[in-house]
Amino acid sequence: MVARVIAHRTCPRHAIENSLAGILAAGALGAGYVEVDVRRTRDGVPVLMHDRTPGRTARFVGAARPLGRMPLRCLASATLAGTRLRGDAPGAGDPVPTLAAALGAAPPPLGFALDVKDPGAGPATLRAVREAQMDDRVLLWSQHEAAVRHFAGEAEGIEVSLLRDTASPAATRRLLDDAVAWGARGVSVHQGVLDEALVAEAHGRGLAVYCWFQSLAVQEEMLARASGFGLDGVVTDWVAGALATVG
Repeated sequence: MVARVIAHRTCPRHAIENSLAGILAAGALGAGYVEVDVRRTRDGVPVLMHDRTPGRTARFVGAARPLGRMPLRCLASATLAGTRLRGDAPGAGDPVPTLAAALGAAPPPLGFALDVKDPGAGPATLRAVREAQMDDRVLLWSQHEAAVRHFAGEAEGIEVSLLRDTASPAATRRLLDDAVAWGARGVSVHQGVLDEALVAEAHGRGLAVYCWFQSLAVQEEMLARASGFGLDGVVTDWVAGALATVG
């Protein structure tokens, strides 16, 4: 099976992270999926945002406040100074996207890997997926037990994965143990622990394996071999290179 190529955080080398422009870039580059980060506003609306506070990625009045303490109207209002994505790439100046807008922007057959950063955002995230009728085009990911368990129990037919960086064999074993115990069907592992034995053990437990390659040099060194021993998906900033490697 050919490994899935997943554009990390909406192609940050081609567009602003977690932007609609980045989603379109992922599709244009030929990625099978685009990874986005999901958090909730104070009024429970899932939006695309990696950090707890929007100050790094958006010019925003009150940018030091946690996103979970801000209602959606603050993010959406064009009358407030600084409510736009910051940077100088495509997507700069756009509003912070809602998850609903992001799901609606993806050109078929591009799918989504939804990395849920807020442990309580599982129900709102799944509701947005269902309203968009995107069950067959999403992967549901989180590092949080509450979100993973919610998805595993409520999102029948959608692959759910536990994300966690580990740095030792014991920690990696706990990752696999927790994934199985919480009902996940996949894991995302750090590039530093990826090897054939890990993939074989995970597959033996019924778990797909994904890996985010944070380094182009490591991706070029490892991806062809990892795809050969069964890596299920690569999360990457270098989509074209990954596609060339995995075919």
